[in-house]
Amino acid sequence: MVFPSAFATLLTSNDPPGELNASYLTELAASLSVAIDEALEKVKDLEQELKKCRTVLSPARRLPQEILCEIFSLVPLVEGNEDDPADVTVVSLVSRAWREAALNTHSLWQGLVFTPCRCVASDIKGSHYHATEYEKAQSWLSRSGALPKTVRLERNPDGTRCMCQDPGIRCESTHPTVVKLLAEGPPIDEFTLHVTSTSCFRKWMASVTSAGQNLARRTRWEKLRCFSLVFHDIDRQLWDDTTDPNLSIFANLPSVTEFHLNLPSMERAFEDEDDALSCSLHIPAPFLNGLGIFVIRWEWGGSRLAELLVHCINLESFTLELDETKVFSSFSDPVTLALRVSPIELGNLKELRIRRGNIHILEVLKAPSLHTLDIEFSVPLPQTWDAVQRVDKFITSSKIESTLQTLRLCELLASQSSVYLPLPALPALRHLVLDSTGVAGYHFAVKGWFDDGSRKHPQFPSLAHLELLNLQRSKRTLQKEVSDEVVYSEGTLQSELLSGKDVFLRLVQNEEYENSRTWYVQKE
Repeated sequence: MVFPSAFATLLTSNDPPGELNASYLTELAASLSVAIDEALEKVKDLEQELKKCRTVLSPARRLPQEILCEIFSLVPLVEGNEDDPADVTVVSLVSRAWREAALNTHSLWQGLVFTPCRCVASDIKGSHYHATEYEKAQSWLSRSGALPKTVRLERNPDGTRCMCQDPGIRCESTHPTVVKLLAEGPPIDEFTLHVTSTSCFRKWMASVTSAGQNLARRTRWEKLRCFSLVFHDIDRQLWDDTTDPNLSIFANLPSVTEFHLNLPSMERAFEDEDDALSCSLHIPAPFLNGLGIFVIRWEWGGSRLAELLVHCINLESFTLELDETKVFSSFSDPVTLALRVSPIELGNLKELRIRRGNIHILEVLKAPSLHTLDIEFSVPLPQTWDAVQRVDKFITSSKIESTLQTLRLCELLASQSSVYLPLPALPALRHLVLDSTGVAGYHFAVKGWFDDGSRKHPQFPSLAHLELLNLQRSKRTLQKEVSDEVVYSEGTLQSELLSGKDVFLRLVQNEEYENSRTWYVQKE
């Protein structure tokens, strides 16, 4: 069924066909359209058959269980909350093979995240629901095998406060399923509890203590390795813990070796600043003695933090989150003045991290065993020089010049785009990270050292990994690049920066750099 050759001349002219010829061609066109539709239907049918063949022949069907398990162990976390596990049940419902692989990937079943229930304390239906939920939780965690298990009880996603002042409403912290898991469930390695007030934490303590009274063995709560307590800043909740250490909310903490404490902000917890500065945390000394890892968010300022640190005699890792709060910065506080003369010595401390704050705490600490120092500065430009010198003095006073292996300094400010770092020679330093926006270069200097022409930096002879993050391009520090016509790639700059070293360099172009390039090109 083709176009008739007798009508070929019509294709090369604009003459209209005759009436009979037009009628014939109309019928031919209709026949061709039908043939095309039939062919397309056949193509669709063939494509469906091809799809079936490819589905059966999919490489995913032939993946060994071991590889599937390895892939599943890398299941990404839920977007927006890096601590929450993804919905692994979706993975297990793809196919029988995938379900078997998911069940064999123990890391998928290591943790459970709960949100507060809204059931009334005496609700029979609620009790039945939580009994079923507990059985499901046990079954879920049992699939993790011998791996350490984690349980989290978080706040409601809508951010509403706990309404436990109403006697008919259960406190968010006393979730029946979570309480039972922490009393008599499978062994729990890490537990995270989110509360809105000290009264909520008191109710948790009373609830888990009551649940374990009739058990012949110690509760899972008492055997935790790590406990994280998070006080939320949803609204104003005054800190009303007692001044009697024996009656404090912290009096009966489990004997963990890792403790994370996220305290409420000063504005939310106290009427005025003086109340915050005079407030002590009555955490028992034996509890602090047993800590190996301590992470605390402290926005109360002052020097009361020293009352805790002095008892952390076995601490190996300490992280302090200040959120731009000043601690140990007073020149009239007798505690701070005494500690500057006789600092707290944390003899076993190996890792120290300070987040978003001034670093006056370095003046009241000594850490002779430290090998990792990680500081995120939050100081105004006029105080940057003093802050950097404080790091230098801490290193020398702790006598860790020959043992410090990792150093990270972030968010330094510079008036002339470059930061001067008067650090001592660190012969053991292997990993150096400098990450500050708005900085175009760093200058190191050690008195008495001279460049001997070798590839080893005289200040850091053992340096193996250098990261210069967010370094701005500038005419002051990248003169060659600015004056040349070609903009060098970051890879090229990395290779030229330190020959033979493992260097990672991330640059940020800025207006100053672009203006400088234009000036040099025009001049040429």
